[in-house]
Amino acid sequence: PPAVLIVAAVDMERGRLNASAFVSGHALRIYMKDGRLYIAATQGTPQLLYKAAVKAWDRLLPDVKAKLDLANPLTLYKSLQELLMERGYADDVIEALNSAKVTTATNIYIFDLDGLNIRLRAAAEVPGRLLDQFAIEELDGHLVVATTVASVTFHTTRYILPMPRGEAVVISQDGQPVATIPPPLPPPPPPALYATEGEPSNSVYVLNPDGRIAGALEGLAPGERIYAARLIEKTLYLVTFRQVDPLFAIDLSNPAAPRVLGLLKIPGFSEYLHPVDADRLLGVGAYERGLKIALFDISNPTQPREVSNITATGLHSPVFYDHHAFAYSPELRLAMVPAASWYGAGYVLAVEVRDKLALRAVVNATADRAFFGRDAIYLVGRSSGPAGGVQIWKYTTDPRLVAEARLS
Repeated sequence: PPAVLIVAAVDMERGRLNASAFVSGHALRIYMKDGRLYIAATQGTPQLLYKAAVKAWDRLLPDVKAKLDLANPLTLYKSLQELLMERGYADDVIEALNSAKVTTATNIYIFDLDGLNIRLRAAAEVPGRLLDQFAIEELDGHLVVATTVASVTFHTTRYILPMPRGEAVVISQDGQPVATIPPPLPPPPPPALYATEGEPSNSVYVLNPDGRIAGALEGLAPGERIYAARLIEKTLYLVTFRQVDPLFAIDLSNPAAPRVLGLLKIPGFSEYLHPVDADRLLGVGAYERGLKIALFDISNPTQPREVSNITATGLHSPVFYDHHAFAYSPELRLAMVPAASWYGAGYVLAVEVRDKLALRAVVNATADRAFFGRDAIYLVGRSSGPAGGVQIWKYTTDPRLVAEARLS
C-alpha cells in the first residue's frame, strides 16, 4: 500500500517548522546535499503490477478490463485479487501481466529545500534496487545511483481445499450413533498475488536535476548483485559477487556516457569500501566463511589491484551490514574492525594501513563500534554480565603499542 511521506524543515534557532506530506512508497534511502533532498523508495508488488497492467492492457479481454480499477496501484491490486477469485481468469491474466516484462524498480523523489521552504522538484524512476546509502550520490549537480536489476514474474496461489475446523457433531439414540454432522469448511483464503525475481544484473544511472536519466551503464556482471559501492571524485567503485569478487572502476566524468575503466577479480567479496587516501581503498567483506580485509591500489583506475590482505577464518563482522561499525584514523593509519565468531565470541581487529596491511592487535571484546578519541580508542559493545547493557572499553592510540595494549 502507499505510504505517506512527511518532509519537515525545522528552524532550530527560532523553533519554527514547515512540513509537507506526499503519497509515495516506503522510503528506503535518504540522501541530501547542498539544499537538495533525495528520497528513494523501492517499488513493491502493487506498483510493479500496475506497470505491467498498463503495458499489457491491450492483451486483456474486455470483460477482464471492465473489472480492473486502474485509479492507482492499490485499487488495481485489490480488483485483481477479486477478479482472480472468479474461475477461468487466473492463467490468462497472469500470462498477460508477465508479457509486459517489468523489472524491479525504485522511485526517487527530488526536493529543493530553501530554509523552511520545501518544493518537490521531480519524481523519477530507475530500474533496480539500491543497496545502501553509498549507492546514491550527487556529482556535479547530477544524481548517481547504482542498482541491481532483476526481471519480475507474477504468480498467484492455487486454491487449496482448506481443512475442516472444529469437531464433528455426533447424534446418538439410546447410546447408538444415528447421525454425524461434519464440521463446516472455512471460507477459502483469498488468492495471493506475489512476484519472484529472475537472474540479476547491475546498472549505473546518472540523473539530471529534473530527474531524467542523462546517462546509463547497464548489464554489468550478469547473474551477480552489488555488495558494495563508493564514489571517489568522479570514479565509482562497485563490488559485485556470485563466485568471485569483481571490483569495477566506473568513469563518471561524462554524465551522458558512464563507462567501465577497469576490473579486478579476486576471491571473496567486499561488503564495505572505505577510501584511506586518494590512491587506496580498503575493503571489508567475506572470504570462505570468514573475514577478509583487503587493500586496493586504485592509483590507476584502469588497472585496480589488491596489494595486501588479512583473512580470518570463522569470523564475520557487523561491518558487513552496518558501515558505522568500521572506524579509521588517517593520523594513526589504523583501522578498527569488530568481528565475532559463529559461536558468539567477540573480537576487534586493529589493522595498520601503510604500504601493506599489518595486524597490530586482536582485542577480546564483543564490540559493535569503535571511536578514536584524542588520547584513546574507545570500543562500545554489549556487556557479558547478567544484567546485559552497554559496555565501553578504552585503550591506547599509539599504534606502536597497540599490540601490547590492555583494555581498561
